Amino acid sequence: MQDENAPPFAGGESDMRDPSAASCCPIMVEDSTVYLLRFVNTSETALGSYEDAKLHSGQEVIAPSRYGRDLARVLGAVDPSRASGSETMIPIARVASEADRARYKEGASLEVKSLAACRERVDSRSLKMKILSTHFLPDENKLLFFFTADGRVDFRDLVRDLVATFRMRIELRQIGVRDETRLLGGVGICGRVLCCHSFPNQMCSVSIKMAKEQNLSLGSMKVSGPCGRLMCCLSYEYDYYATERMKFPKHGTVVEGPSARYLVVDVNMVSRKVALSAEEGGAITVDLSQFSYDSSTKSWAVDPTPSTTDMTTGEG
Repeated sequence: MQDENAPPFAGGESDMRDPSAASCCPIMVEDSTVYLLRFVNTSETALGSYEDAKLHSGQEVIAPSRYGRDLARVLGAVDPSRASGSETMIPIARVASEADRARYKEGASLEVKSLAACRERVDSRSLKMKILSTHFLPDENKLLFFFTADGRVDFRDLVRDLVATFRMRIELRQIGVRDETRLLGGVGICGRVLCCHSFPNQMCSVSIKMAKEQNLSLGSMKVSGPCGRLMCCLSYEYDYYATERMKFPKHGTVVEGPSARYLVVDVNMVSRKVALSAEEGGAITVDLSQFSYDSSTKSWAVDPTPSTTDMTTGEG
């Protein structure tokens, strides 16, 4: 079954919800029948209810995912009053047994075998699709195949081949380039494991506005991740920059000084410095604390002093 609108991870490319909403998490408590779960294969989190026994952090359970019953790990108990309405509640089927763990380990070898077999059949049929990974659901007797493609692909014959080979249910899921990177992982230009592959449950939307707000060059490859889209980390500090920018004069603003007028040529919100160009020539860099704003006239004034000012000249 092909489902282009259902990405394999929560918050995939079709999920463009508010990133601030994605960051909220129910408060953990010790005594509760509601638990925060993380599915081992997809890293997707969900709230699960279980009243047969108390579960502890790190315990493995079997719970329904968007693809079928899968292995999940308990992250902790959740306050039910804080959890209501934040996420869909799923019923935990059972605590994972040794037999369950053994089946999932056996499934790992089947996933390797099925991935190679599927890629071979795709090549033999000259299908324009890239098979990325597979996942076996023992409880469902089902094999999932994740792939990318430029458009829709007629893979009905491929599915018949796979069903005949593995004698189980087969599902093919088309995903986007951001989810491909999240699925495969890698290392970013910061030297750390890609954010999308390591910790977030939801992939928040990232816009050009976020890069502009942080004074980043839009033509630079440094703002793009391995997926070719804007890096997820641009959204992490966007709220800070958007809030702080209101405390600074805008680029191009004329600022009145004690004996001269200046033009704002650069703003550095990290160092909290503003670069000014004087009318008679030369430039100075002034700390934000030396500025004042008159709300009645909507104008800025500055009182640069030697202790807070770096001076340069426009000469040679």
